[in-house]
Amino acid sequence: MKKLHSLFALTLLPGALLLGDVQLPSIIGENMVLQRGKIITLWGKANPGEKITATFQSDSAEAIASPEGKWNIKMGTFSAGGPHTLTIKGANTLTFTNVMVGDVWIASGHYDSDEKDLPSAHSEKKSSNSFHPTIRLFTAAKHMADQHLADVSGKWQEYAPDSSQRFPAIPLSFAQQSSHDLQIPIGLINSSHDNTYTQAWVSRSHLLSSSLFAPQVRQNDVLRTINPQSHEDYHKTLDKWMAATQPDPHTKTNRHQDPGNRGVKLGYANPGYIDDDWRKMDLPSFWEDRGLYFDGVVWFRRQIMLPPNWAGKELTLNLGAISDLDETYFNGKEIGHTGLETKDYHRVPRQYKVPASLVKTGRNVIAIRVFNNLGRGGFGGAPDELFLSQGTRTIPLSGDWLFKVASTLPEIPLDPDDPNQPAVLYNAMIFPLIPFSIQGVIWNNGEKNLRDAGQYRHLLPLLIRCWRGVWNIGNFSFLIIQLPAGENGTSAGENAMAKIREAQAKTLSLPKTALASTIDLGQSGHFSPDDMREIARRLNMAAQGINDGKKTVYAGPVYERSAVENGKMRLFLKTNGGKLQAKDGAPKGFVIAGEDRRFVQASASLDGDTVIVWNDQTGKPEAVRYAWDDNPGGNLQNQEGLPATPFRTDNW
Repeated sequence: MKKLHSLFALTLLPGALLLGDVQLPSIIGENMVLQRGKIITLWGKANPGEKITATFQSDSAEAIASPEGKWNIKMGTFSAGGPHTLTIKGANTLTFTNVMVGDVWIASGHYDSDEKDLPSAHSEKKSSNSFHPTIRLFTAAKHMADQHLADVSGKWQEYAPDSSQRFPAIPLSFAQQSSHDLQIPIGLINSSHDNTYTQAWVSRSHLLSSSLFAPQVRQNDVLRTINPQSHEDYHKTLDKWMAATQPDPHTKTNRHQDPGNRGVKLGYANPGYIDDDWRKMDLPSFWEDRGLYFDGVVWFRRQIMLPPNWAGKELTLNLGAISDLDETYFNGKEIGHTGLETKDYHRVPRQYKVPASLVKTGRNVIAIRVFNNLGRGGFGGAPDELFLSQGTRTIPLSGDWLFKVASTLPEIPLDPDDPNQPAVLYNAMIFPLIPFSIQGVIWNNGEKNLRDAGQYRHLLPLLIRCWRGVWNIGNFSFLIIQLPAGENGTSAGENAMAKIREAQAKTLSLPKTALASTIDLGQSGHFSPDDMREIARRLNMAAQGINDGKKTVYAGPVYERSAVENGKMRLFLKTNGGKLQAKDGAPKGFVIAGEDRRFVQASASLDGDTVIVWNDQTGKPEAVRYAWDDNPGGNLQNQEGLPATPFRTDNW
């Protein structure tokens, strides 16, 4: 990747520096905020063996530059206040004035670049209160790199109309509220990039340590070696790929055309077919995770033994989500398929009825033709989503299946400027900030990961452990903005946005993490200025609750357990504040399922801090889900008006 290697290795301070001059990363400079109450680390470059002295307030510390010319000084701790002067002396002397001590926050992940275009998103900056001299802003330039960079371009500025105009509105409002409530300086580091996968923000070493994400890193390595490196070659190859594909009817994104079902003519679906030369694959999984890097067609077969009391009875085959299209057979007969006519086909869980006439005692064969027309191919659901059922009885189908590659098609060429490659944003926009002491992170991301939503419950904790590990300053605060409402409502069952929200909520099991739920704010994924200020208010309350020991209610109700009573489901919730309430009437946003696992709309009523949910047509309830939709309509909250976190009682 020529562009990545050509990015600067170290951005020097403004002004000419002579050979041997002390050099500092751009995050250390005039107008900056240093973190209160924590050891302060200063670092940079100088002549090998050169003595560097740093002086701040009444503290002074020294270091000797290494043979590579690197030095590192630790100072502190300091109380909030300022302005102060920092002096760093070596062969030359650098003096930084207007330095404050307070709380430093990194705003990272994804923040809409068009926030500045909303009518009133930054209206507060146009008022007489537009200048906030105790709030300082640093915007890291958007870059990507395949190796760790030593610096990122940017500079500290006081909060003023010009400096804040392109700064994300939510963290900006958070800084205003936090500074006002705590009466201390606030430093905001905006290190974000539009529309990015979370994997791009995690270090390569941490991704490789995970059995889930290591295959994605290796696949990316393979694609980079076989794809064009220059921009000119990339666009030529992309033009050829586009000419050989066709627009998807839903997304208009080009995808491969189906090469045709030759496998069924060769007998791949027949129970008597000899499959001795087929290989084994552990399902559910994507075949790229098993080292198969291509788009195309793969057939899967699985032999199952059924008891006599299943023979001649209708069964239900659950396969979870399949990427992208499938045709599914039972004992040689097609029992269902999902094609281009299905919206979001790549993430729709498959559930097909097996006619009673096909079911026999003993050996039966399931065969599935999977066509992946773009991206990762295979089975994207969880192991417990892969099973065969008859009534309440089930046979798990996760584990070894036989597979045969039927057709290989070239993957879309890798764009050398694509910021969604593993670790490239971590390398360029996070690593250069380490070890600048911080209070915490305001994280806003996840929507780009909808295709692999089931993995996000592992990915977000991995990112948090990664950042906390490399900073090595303890468990700093990690504030998470939960996914807002999507564009449309979906069916009452599965959907990817709900899984991402669930993963974000489960991350609260890690220490000093908090969630700002936005499920009651915005519409179709877009926030109004008032929504942004409310999100910032919730983030600010969470920050004070987990950092300053204040008894602040900052979370809405969360689900704890359930019980079946007289054909209804009673849900027990922890309110995290005042009593449980339903805004504007009766509780809504609930769906319920019986033993058939089919979710339908449910009625609900409050009983103290519990909710009773039912549907008279369901029979004995097996599971309830709340606000489990792209654009949910739930209205549960606590007395403080904070919304209940979406939840489900099942783990299907």
